[in-house]
Amino acid sequence: MGCKGSRVQISALRPISVVDAVESKLAQQLRQELIAATQALTPEQRLDAFLEHCQLMTELYEAGRRLRAEPDSKRP
Repeated sequence: MGCKGSRVQISALRPISVVDAVESKLAQQLRQELIAATQALTPEQRLDAFLEHCQLMTELYEAGRRLRAEPDSKRP
């Protein structure tokens, strides 16, 4: 069932559609482009990108903490 070349996705147990195959090819292409772009960065650019990523993740985490700390009546 989970063998290489299988036509069934294990998680959904449904046949892979044409849309899934196209998205998969697109995802593979974008992944390769991202890898190439990442490899072209200088060490300083990589460090800057990592710093920005960490700052954004911290903001996201803190926003979640604030939301969880609010009483349920204030939530939309």
